[in-house]
Amino acid sequence: MSLLRILCYAAGIILMSVVTASTAAAQELITNGTFDADIDGWMIWDGGLGVLEWSPAQGQPPGALKIDAGDQEVMTTACYQFEPGTLFFAADGFMESSGERYLCNLNFFLYETADCTGDFGMFSHVGPGPSPIPEVWNLNIWEHLVFELGVPENPGPTNGFYSYRPALIKSGDTFDDDACVFDNISMILVPPQPAAEIPALSPVGLVAFVLLLLAAGIYLRRTRTRP
Repeated sequence: MSLLRILCYAAGIILMSVVTASTAAAQELITNGTFDADIDGWMIWDGGLGVLEWSPAQGQPPGALKIDAGDQEVMTTACYQFEPGTLFFAADGFMESSGERYLCNLNFFLYETADCTGDFGMFSHVGPGPSPIPEVWNLNIWEHLVFELGVPENPGPTNGFYSYRPALIKSGDTFDDDACVFDNISMILVPPQPAAEIPALSPVGLVAFVLLLLAAGIYLRRTRTRP
């Protein structure tokens, strides 16, 4: 076997160990985010005027959640407790409009209790600079939105919130005649990785590292012994 092939195999083993460790740590938290058959697991906040619908003809592929008519906030029925790591809340969004631009965006309902009861807060854009809240910018075009939220080791004492619900927001529809459509919703928690946890020190990574050293040694020995 050539040195190049040995190096490729060893590098592949290291790469697989890194990807496998990272993937195993991540958790998908949304149970119905593709809306293939219904919108079970999602509900409206009773403070809005919009209508929550399942749209079988829209989506990527068809089957989507639609907030029609007036403004409305939609959230999961499930309540989530904050855990250390990074949350990636993503969705495909579509601003179905006859010409008016309004807001179709992702956000979080934040609760001071552990079971999502009582009053809630939401993230808002304050001050200069771009808004950290992902929203659809173009009319009648599907756009991919990602809300990245870092959660500290002790989320409660740090920011005052202990639980949350991911939310889909429609607001600013002046004539209550347009809609926000969402599909392919995902929320993944990636736990913090210890600094000492490096692939070369794992069993698989250590073997791959030894193979690399062995291959390099064989190559150097052959080149030195050639006439």
